[in-house]
Amino acid sequence: MKKSQLSVLIFSLLSNIAIVMGSYRYLPERVAMHFNGAGNPDRYSDKLTASVLIGLLSMLPLLIACVFLLVGNKRENKRKANKSFTLCMSLLSIGLTSIVMISAMNEHATSGQFLFVVIGAFLIITGNDIPTFRNTAGNPYKQRRVQGFTYCLLGLIFIVSAFLPLVVAIFLCFFSFSGSLVVIALYTPKTR
Repeated sequence: MKKSQLSVLIFSLLSNIAIVMGSYRYLPERVAMHFNGAGNPDRYSDKLTASVLIGLLSMLPLLIACVFLLVGNKRENKRKANKSFTLCMSLLSIGLTSIVMISAMNEHATSGQFLFVVIGAFLIITGNDIPTFRNTAGNPYKQRRVQGFTYCLLGLIFIVSAFLPLVVAIFLCFFSFSGSLVVIALYTPKTR
């Protein structure tokens, strides 16, 4: 396991602990823990137990990432895949903890918000990996850097838009996605 991957996992763990501890005082005394088929809560827990369980739940993706990193990575392609997998699991863990804590505080967190966070994390990871691809005549390094930066910026916009009203988020994501395609198309050299 590389030090950079270990530092990403430790940062994610500390971020999850900070999210749980920071939102503890805003939790109600009784937190809904189980919902029936109609979506109504039918089992409750006190806020200390709920915080501990949410913290343990947030460590599950990090544990999976640690297992994948410890299995071994002798091939170069697998090492690159492990880097992306570590980033993906770390962002998934932080996003999952944030959404669960928001819904535990009786705020209305929807699956759409979680989807925006997951798509944003995927775009950031993709943008982070684009500059590491091989040099080809039709795709030089400078162009890939711009593409990677554009994808990372687009991912951040998606994550921020998860916490905006839905109509604003959809328009913001649509226009930013269209703008990123225009930037990439303008920056791509013409081939004959």
